[in-house]
Amino acid sequence: FGGGGASRREGYPRSGPRGGRDVDATMELSFDEALRGGPSQITVPSGDTLRITIPEGVRNGMKIKLKGRGDAGPTGERGDLFITFEVQDHPRFRREGDDLRVTERVSAVDAMLGTEREIETPYGKRVKVRIPAGTQPGAAFRLRGQGVKTAKGRGDLYVEVALTVPDLPDGARQSLAAWAEANGLR
Repeated sequence: FGGGGASRREGYPRSGPRGGRDVDATMELSFDEALRGGPSQITVPSGDTLRITIPEGVRNGMKIKLKGRGDAGPTGERGDLFITFEVQDHPRFRREGDDLRVTERVSAVDAMLGTEREIETPYGKRVKVRIPAGTQPGAAFRLRGQGVKTAKGRGDLYVEVALTVPDLPDGARQSLAAWAEANGLR
């Protein structure tokens, strides 16, 4: 009385004919391909080539599941295909979640007096960043909404300042030393 139906519990195989086998595949992407996403093709371990849509802003190690695209079992039922993305590094931008970091070199004089720089984002947009007077090495300035774009939103772009020190001719070096001493900086 009551209940009657069999249930499948975790860890126990199904009774009767088995379904298809799940398949794992890896797809390498350039940094730019991962940011933009879009239609692409992948050759899976069986040798079949499939058309897929890469999600916009995909991260290194991210995995997607394509239901019913794995190997067929004896019953004809297919398993799932799991694709793991391997995203190459970019020579200029570093990714942290959906945020990006870029290093911008400025001279010590520009850091002392302040300057403005135009930064090109990986999406090709040019944005201005103001570097205020007295900026220290390693300071980072956030540009809201200029990071990685995904279906959930957009990250930020952080511009980190690195200083370059100019090689001064003797006359300029002596003048700078005199100025520094007169102002208690040396």
